[in-house]
Amino acid sequence: MLENVKIQDREKLKIHCKKLKQFQKEMRYTDMQNIDELQEEYIKYITEHRPYMTLEQLDTVSEVFEFMRKKIVQNK
Repeated sequence: MLENVKIQDREKLKIHCKKLKQFQKEMRYTDMQNIDELQEEYIKYITEHRPYMTLEQLDTVSEVFEFMRKKIVQNK
């Protein structure tokens, strides 16, 4: 009897782990989409309100967004 309960619990745990991994994968995908949208909107803002930004400043902005993307990928 106790053995059956352990087996059922183990199977339930496996199912929940799979669901959690799938959820995390979906959230990473959503986070990446959000970062892409945020970067697009920020670039629009910069072009409208700060047209005289230097290339170095624009590179810094790109690096920040790239860092954010890498951070999401690392959190696998």
